[in-house]
Amino acid sequence: MGDPALDEQRRSPRRVLTKLLPGPLLDHEQKVLHCRPIDLSQEGLSILTEVQLSIGTQLTLRTHNQTVALEVIWQRPDFGKQGLSRYGLRSIDEAIDLEEMFRSAGCLK
Repeated sequence: MGDPALDEQRRSPRRVLTKLLPGPLLDHEQKVLHCRPIDLSQEGLSILTEVQLSIGTQLTLRTHNQTVALEVIWQRPDFGKQGLSRYGLRSIDEAIDLEEMFRSAGCLK
């Protein structure tokens, strides 16, 4: 049996990012969450950060022309990196295409 986060059936393929977000990722106090985006799909993205987040935490991605509400749906320690965790974030509004947003901002490899 492998890692559940890796074994899950994905609804859409993951895209590799340029390690940039199209705008700041904000916590509930509107403070910038320092993180590195790892990959994304149409519905969500994964990030790497040393900030501890709980499942269900809501974050906001703010671009120059759009605000996207995201929710933490999974968490796991990063591969051998002390103090860092990976988080899976899902767009709360299913009509938002995160892949298109990142592509138009030049954040996809």
